[in-house]
Amino acid sequence: LNALMNACARASDVEAMFRWKEEMERLGYKTDRYAYGAIIYGYAKVGRLREAEEWVARMKEDGFKIENNVYGGLLQGCANVGDGERAEAWLIRMREDGSTPDSRAYCSVIAAWAAHGDIPRMHRVLEEMRDHRIRPDVYVFEALFDGCAASNDENKRLRSQEYFGLMRRLNIRQSIVTMNAYNRSQEA
Repeated sequence: LNALMNACARASDVEAMFRWKEEMERLGYKTDRYAYGAIIYGYAKVGRLREAEEWVARMKEDGFKIENNVYGGLLQGCANVGDGERAEAWLIRMREDGSTPDSRAYCSVIAAWAAHGDIPRMHRVLEEMRDHRIRPDVYVFEALFDGCAASNDENKRLRSQEYFGLMRRLNIRQSIVTMNAYNRSQEA
């Protein structure tokens, strides 16, 4: 039943996900970490972050550790709605809870700021990655280029070129999607 809940969450069908949760409970199963993870991911995916956060609190109250995949779903939800403040708060909480953010977690925070073209905040998160010795991947650079493209900053092309140079120095293989994002960041 957890697999069905997870499939519903991935399909953004929160109502069906809860029908399967009710069926699980009717059969006598308790909500386990997988079911919690599916619920949190489902809410975060559709941008209902407050509800996702409420389920994180319930999960902790029931004695479950919040794992990286749950944090990842929350962070991606923040990115999807462009909520950089909330994404950064969850990144801090992730560390405080003893989890280690990976490139994907940082990418979500950068993407949340990128939605608003906030180059200074994107750059600060990139520097934080460096400070924590987290190697950025191609998706981080795609988010950085998207943020530069969305920015009104008069130096956005130059900043994007700096990111491109860093990507090359790190020998990160560019994808077509990343190169398209870079090209958009160089347009007027």
